[in-house]
Amino acid sequence: FECGDNMAIGLNCGRYVSRIGPKEPPSPACCQALEGADIPCLCQYFTIYALLFSLEKGVYVLNSCGIPVPPGTRCGSNFSVILTP
Repeated sequence: FECGDNMAIGLNCGRYVSRIGPKEPPSPACCQALEGADIPCLCQYFTIYALLFSLEKGVYVLNSCGIPVPPGTRCGSNFSVILTP
């Protein structure tokens, strides 16, 4: 899926949304990579790679970067989580 600059998002944000490791604030480079990204599109990665990525950390990263989650965005693996701002 092309949701923005996928390579930059993966390289700069992957560690912050990984199921492994602590929840930590994202780097400025991560936030910059996420600027202008298609958030509902990125949710597809959390669905497909649910064993690798933490949805909770993903929402935390977006909030920390000041990137709004569009109301009604659906993310999740075995079930849908409707994200609200």
